[in-house]
Amino acid sequence: MITVLLENINRAASTAFFGLQLALISFVFYSSIAHAGFKDWSTEKQIGFVVEYVDTCQQYAGLFRDKDSISKVQILRRHYGANSQFESGVHAGSADGYASCTDCEEKCSKHKNFILKFINIHSSKISKSTTKSISKPAASNNTRTVPFAVHWENKRGVLLGSLEYPKAGASGSLKATAGKISCQGTFLKARSDSDIGTWSIACSDGRTASGSYKVNEPGKGTGEGTDPNGNRVEISWGG
Repeated sequence: MITVLLENINRAASTAFFGLQLALISFVFYSSIAHAGFKDWSTEKQIGFVVEYVDTCQQYAGLFRDKDSISKVQILRRHYGANSQFESGVHAGSADGYASCTDCEEKCSKHKNFILKFINIHSSKISKSTTKSISKPAASNNTRTVPFAVHWENKRGVLLGSLEYPKAGASGSLKATAGKISCQGTFLKARSDSDIGTWSIACSDGRTASGSYKVNEPGKGTGEGTDPNGNRVEISWGG
């Protein structure tokens, strides 16, 4: 009986501490970026905004390209991707700097630690949760899979795989292999009905990359980006 009581007390304390961490991170981030209304947004919308913020920093400032950050952002995308509030946050982040970023290096560097804490806390919460699911995976008949290829500057061979995207929604997954090397990643539309967006990928041999893409026609598209060493990385799908 005492053991159970102590476990309940520890669990309650852990939950309270976790909630306090989230509140502090959200408040500091809101105070730092001074984005109207951020502190009053739903959790899903805040996460959508931060995910888009990370994409912008990956593309324009070369930050958050490490395997750990990419993996945690992928967790957030998979978990919240079908959520309308998440998508609303992505749109807000897109309006703040998706198309261009005049002071990206300064802004991204300034908020780097806050962003890392934010994605770490929320991705950890998802990983530890076994009973709560905020968004359900899209039904299999709502997705389409097409061939996917990655060409990496200064790396031999082409990574081949598949890209899976929903007929409705703003995000999807991609994977590719070359011999013993396997890669996984995600892409995120600028808007649910947009033909442009951002992508990121992490591979088992340690390489990572991120960039932007454009849909050329239904089921087909191309994109390009860079890895942390500045090597050009080109992607294509649908033939």
